[in-house]
Amino acid sequence: LVISAHPGHCQRNFSTSPTDLLERFRIITSDPEVVSSGVRFRAYLSTCWGDADASDVSLDTVYELASRLLELGVIEVTLSDTSALGSPESVYELFTQMHSRGIARDQLGFHGHDRDPLNYFGVENAVAAFRAGIQRLDSSLLGLGGCPATAHPFGNVPTEDLVERLHHMGIDTGIDAAFLRNAGFYAIRRMGLPIYGNAFHDLVPEHVDEADSPYAEFVE
Repeated sequence: LVISAHPGHCQRNFSTSPTDLLERFRIITSDPEVVSSGVRFRAYLSTCWGDADASDVSLDTVYELASRLLELGVIEVTLSDTSALGSPESVYELFTQMHSRGIARDQLGFHGHDRDPLNYFGVENAVAAFRAGIQRLDSSLLGLGGCPATAHPFGNVPTEDLVERLHHMGIDTGIDAAFLRNAGFYAIRRMGLPIYGNAFHDLVPEHVDEADSPYAEFVE
């Protein structure tokens, strides 16, 4: 379930208001067949740190929407910095405030974005969420993805950068960083994807050796 905390972004992305979306979610989650099936829902709450038009979103708004989603039976609400307006300080503060108001840390996740190729705040914001006790951190290989309904849909947090950062902090993620980087090599060379993120900042596609890729056997 995806909803925006900022009304303007919600209208652009879903052509409706947050209130109307919550009502639609209530109908879905309370449907007898859905309830009897045991289906569990996660929710994404977008623009928790504001919208790209510089409009702020208040703590009260984020807390109210997250609380209402949890009341619908959602097992986890991921707070999203959709427009990449958050800072490590504001990310840490929001999660701390949410917890102090009664929402458990294991009911929350973090989804960040980078605003441009020179702004890698997404990784540091994810680290700030982790330091606030959040265990679920979103990322994507090479930072692929973005939000078309915001003015700066540059990219998601690169998984390889986040894993590298956490490993440098002594955190055991259970992820093979070398294998992950190799997967990125393969994607850059074989799929023509752009180079993005600190893990690949010194790489040019012509220098990628496909023979080193764990996916080489699938290349015709």
